[in-house]
Amino acid sequence: GQFLKTNGSGTLSFADAPAGGKILQAVTASDDAKATTSSTFADIYDSALSITLASTSNKVFALHVTSYAFMSASSGQDIQADYKLVRSTSGDTNDNLQTGRMRLQSGTDMNCTMVVSALDSSFSNLANTYNVQIRYHSGNESAEAKNNRLYLFEVAA
Repeated sequence: GQFLKTNGSGTLSFADAPAGGKILQAVTASDDAKATTSSTFADIYDSALSITLASTSNKVFALHVTSYAFMSASSGQDIQADYKLVRSTSGDTNDNLQTGRMRLQSGTDMNCTMVVSALDSSFSNLANTYNVQIRYHSGNESAEAKNNRLYLFEVAA
Protein backbone atom coordinates (compact mmCIF):
# COMPACT_ATOMS: atom_id res chain seq x y z
CA GLY A 1 0.00 0.00 0.00
CA GLN A 2 0.86 3.64 -0.24
CA PHE A 3 0.22 6.78 1.74
CA LEU A 4 0.25 10.51 1.01
CA LYS A 5 3.20 12.46 2.45
CA THR A 6 4.39 16.05 2.42
CA ASN A 7 7.87 17.52 2.28
CA GLY A 8 6.89 20.22 4.79
CA SER A 9 6.61 22.93 2.10
CA GLY A 10 3.24 21.85 0.74
CA THR A 11 4.48 19.43 -1.90
CA LEU A 12 2.55 16.16 -1.74
CA SER A 13 3.70 12.79 -3.01
CA PHE A 14 2.94 9.10 -2.56
CA ALA A 15 5.24 6.79 -0.61
CA ASP A 16 5.21 3.05 0.04
CA ALA A 17 3.80 2.03 3.40
CA PRO A 18 6.06 -0.09 5.63
CA ALA A 19 5.37 -3.83 5.42
CA GLY A 20 5.05 -4.52 9.16
CA GLY A 21 1.90 -4.20 11.23
CA LYS A 22 -0.60 -5.45 8.68
CA ILE A 23 -3.24 -7.92 9.80
CA LEU A 24 -2.67 -11.06 7.72
CA GLN A 25 -5.50 -13.21 9.10
CA ALA A 26 -8.06 -13.36 11.88
CA VAL A 27 -9.68 -16.38 13.56
CA THR A 28 -12.26 -16.49 16.33
CA ALA A 29 -13.88 -18.86 18.80
CA SER A 30 -16.89 -18.55 21.05
CA ASP A 31 -18.24 -20.37 24.09
CA ASP A 32 -21.55 -19.73 25.80
CA ALA A 33 -20.58 -20.37 29.40
CA LYS A 34 -17.96 -21.88 31.67
CA ALA A 35 -18.29 -22.12 35.44
CA THR A 36 -15.79 -23.23 38.04
CA THR A 37 -15.56 -23.72 41.78
CA SER A 38 -11.93 -24.87 41.53
CA SER A 39 -8.77 -23.04 42.54
CA THR A 40 -7.01 -24.77 39.60
CA PHE A 41 -7.08 -23.05 36.20
CA ALA A 42 -9.51 -24.65 33.71
CA ASP A 43 -9.93 -23.94 29.98
CA ILE A 44 -12.87 -21.72 29.03
CA TYR A 45 -12.93 -23.06 25.46
CA ASP A 46 -13.46 -26.80 25.07
CA SER A 47 -11.30 -26.70 21.93
CA ALA A 48 -8.27 -24.42 21.84
CA LEU A 49 -8.24 -21.91 18.97
CA SER A 50 -5.53 -22.58 16.37
CA ILE A 51 -3.76 -20.18 14.05
CA THR A 52 -1.06 -21.07 11.50
CA LEU A 53 1.37 -18.23 10.91
CA ALA A 54 2.88 -17.29 7.55
CA SER A 55 6.22 -16.72 9.33
CA THR A 56 7.59 -17.34 12.83
CA SER A 57 8.78 -13.71 12.87
CA ASN A 58 5.17 -12.48 12.80
CA LYS A 59 3.18 -11.78 15.96
CA VAL A 60 -0.24 -12.76 17.24
CA PHE A 61 -2.53 -10.22 18.88
CA ALA A 62 -4.92 -12.18 21.10
CA LEU A 63 -8.07 -10.59 22.50
CA HIS A 64 -10.51 -12.35 24.84
CA VAL A 65 -13.83 -10.78 25.88
CA THR A 66 -16.25 -12.18 28.44
CA SER A 67 -19.38 -10.05 28.26
CA TYR A 68 -20.78 -11.42 31.51
CA ALA A 69 -18.33 -12.46 34.22
CA PHE A 70 -19.98 -13.43 37.49
CA MET A 71 -18.75 -14.41 40.95
CA SER A 72 -20.82 -15.30 43.97
CA ALA A 73 -20.32 -16.08 47.63
CA SER A 74 -23.03 -16.67 50.20
CA SER A 75 -21.32 -15.17 53.24
CA GLY A 76 -20.30 -11.65 52.20
CA GLN A 77 -16.62 -12.59 52.14
CA ASP A 78 -13.83 -11.41 49.85
CA ILE A 79 -14.15 -13.18 46.49
CA GLN A 80 -11.72 -13.28 43.61
CA ALA A 81 -11.47 -14.98 40.22
CA ASP A 82 -8.50 -15.04 37.83
CA TYR A 83 -8.33 -15.28 34.04
CA LYS A 84 -5.24 -16.00 31.97
CA LEU A 85 -4.49 -16.18 28.28
CA VAL A 86 -2.27 -19.14 27.33
CA ARG A 87 -0.45 -20.47 24.26
CA SER A 88 -0.22 -24.25 24.44
CA THR A 89 1.68 -25.29 21.33
CA SER A 90 3.81 -28.43 21.53
CA GLY A 91 7.37 -27.47 22.40
CA ASP A 92 6.55 -23.75 22.46
CA THR A 93 4.31 -23.12 25.47
CA ASN A 94 3.66 -19.76 27.10
CA ASP A 95 1.19 -20.45 29.88
CA ASN A 96 0.88 -16.89 31.09
CA LEU A 97 0.69 -14.39 28.23
CA GLN A 98 -1.60 -12.09 30.20
CA THR A 99 -3.73 -12.30 33.31
CA GLY A 100 -6.82 -10.55 34.58
CA ARG A 101 -8.54 -10.56 37.96
CA MET A 102 -11.97 -9.80 39.33
CA ARG A 103 -12.18 -9.03 43.03
CA LEU A 104 -14.97 -8.03 45.36
CA GLN A 105 -14.36 -7.24 49.00
CA SER A 106 -17.06 -8.14 51.52
CA GLY A 107 -19.76 -8.87 48.99
CA THR A 108 -22.03 -11.65 47.91
CA ASP A 109 -21.93 -11.34 44.12
CA MET A 110 -20.43 -9.33 41.28
CA ASN A 111 -20.79 -9.20 37.50
CA CYS A 112 -18.77 -7.28 34.93
CA THR A 113 -17.21 -7.41 31.48
CA MET A 114 -13.75 -9.00 31.45
CA VAL A 115 -11.17 -8.27 28.72
CA VAL A 116 -7.73 -9.91 28.48
CA SER A 117 -5.33 -9.18 25.59
CA ALA A 118 -1.69 -9.78 24.65
CA LEU A 119 0.72 -9.35 21.76
CA ASP A 120 2.54 -12.70 21.47
CA SER A 121 5.86 -13.22 19.68
CA SER A 122 8.95 -15.47 19.64
CA PHE A 123 7.51 -18.51 17.92
CA SER A 124 9.36 -21.68 16.96
CA ASN A 125 6.27 -23.23 15.31
CA LEU A 126 4.02 -21.91 12.56
CA ALA A 127 0.93 -23.65 14.02
CA ASN A 128 -0.07 -22.31 17.46
CA THR A 129 -3.03 -22.87 19.77
CA TYR A 130 -4.53 -20.53 22.36
CA ASN A 131 -7.05 -20.76 25.15
CA VAL A 132 -8.26 -18.69 28.10
CA GLN A 133 -8.38 -20.20 31.55
CA ILE A 134 -10.37 -19.28 34.64
CA ARG A 135 -10.12 -20.21 38.31
CA TYR A 136 -11.90 -19.27 41.47
CA HIS A 137 -9.02 -17.80 43.48
CA SER A 138 -10.52 -17.17 46.90
CA GLY A 139 -13.77 -17.65 48.73
CA ASN A 140 -15.82 -20.82 48.64
CA GLU A 141 -18.44 -20.41 45.95
CA SER A 142 -18.11 -20.03 42.15
CA ALA A 143 -17.00 -17.99 39.15
CA GLU A 144 -18.69 -18.06 35.76
CA ALA A 145 -17.82 -16.66 32.35
CA LYS A 146 -20.67 -16.24 29.84
CA ASN A 147 -20.72 -15.07 26.22
CA ASN A 148 -17.00 -15.59 25.63
CA ARG A 149 -15.16 -14.61 22.43
CA LEU A 150 -11.50 -15.20 21.61
CA TYR A 151 -9.97 -13.36 18.64
CA LEU A 152 -6.53 -14.09 17.18
CA PHE A 153 -4.94 -11.74 14.64
CA GLU A 154 -1.69 -12.53 12.82
CA VAL A 155 0.34 -9.31 12.55
CA ALA A 156 3.12 -9.05 9.95
CA ALA A 157 6.60 -8.36 11.34
